[in-house]
Amino acid sequence: MDPKDLPPPKRAPKTISLKRSMAQSAIKEAKANIEKSLSSIRTKIKDQAPSNNALKAMEERLLQLQIKTINERELLKETKESLQAKEASLLEREAILEAREKFVESRYESMPDKSNDPVSPEERNALESLRLELERREHTLKEIEELLVERESYIEECENELVSRSLAMTEKEAQLEQLEENIQQMRDA
Repeated sequence: MDPKDLPPPKRAPKTISLKRSMAQSAIKEAKANIEKSLSSIRTKIKDQAPSNNALKAMEERLLQLQIKTINERELLKETKESLQAKEASLLEREAILEAREKFVESRYESMPDKSNDPVSPEERNALESLRLELERREHTLKEIEELLVERESYIEECENELVSRSLAMTEKEAQLEQLEENIQQMRDA
């Protein structure tokens, strides 16, 4: 016998309990209430959505704030480097002062020895080492100054390029938005 020839089995109708029926009804009501609330919220959001002009203004303000933040960070970095350079200069001056103090001390120590030569060999050695140290530090300071000047000019070039690029991007955005508005007007017409 072929199973296709057999009649379909008889099934008892499903019965739903009262509790289950009430629960399903409550769920349907809750879903309807939630959907109604969401619908009202969506319309409020659409009504309160900022216009394209407001969005453009916000984007421009955000871009200005970003540029200002970048500039302030660079200024802070430059100030920090300047302070470090000044600190290095002060440390060098302290070293020079210490060398001078040693020189003066050595001179006073050699005073009781009244010889014909006004400068003793120790003093001469101290003076020569002091002169060499001063020349070395002067050369180092000049190199640091040159590097700072180069860095400042590079930063200025980068800032100018950043500003010109941001202006170009803003102009292109405005052109694209105008093009979108024109296309939208042509579609609406």
